Amino acid sequence: MKQQKVKLKSRIRSFKFAIQGLVVAFNGELNLRFHCIAALLVVSAAIYFDLPAIEWIALCFAIAFVITSELINTALEYLCDVVSPEQNPKIKKVKDIAAGAVLVATFIAQQSVC
Repeated sequence: MKQQKVKLKSRIRSFKFAIQGLVVAFNGELNLRFHCIAALLVVSAAIYFDLPAIEWIALCFAIAFVITSELINTALEYLCDVVSPEQNPKIKKVKDIAAGAVLVATFIAQQSVC
């Protein structure tokens, strides 16, 4: 019983850390806020147009794909800034590639729901 309480506390703590990460990313990244606002607008339009279930599934996956890509990009940018606070051409490539991944995710998501 005691071990279950410890596991539960550990899981709750992990959940709190994840929420803190989302808050940090949302507050610190304009692009993430843009993607979230766009997602809200798209979901509102989907509700208005009464999308069929299969299209809702595709829409939810597309939104999750883009926002997850943006979160990974944000984490990489923060990590790069810690590893190399000064300008570094190799770090620039890493950041550019991560941003490119978000761009690809956005294009794929757009194509998957159209």
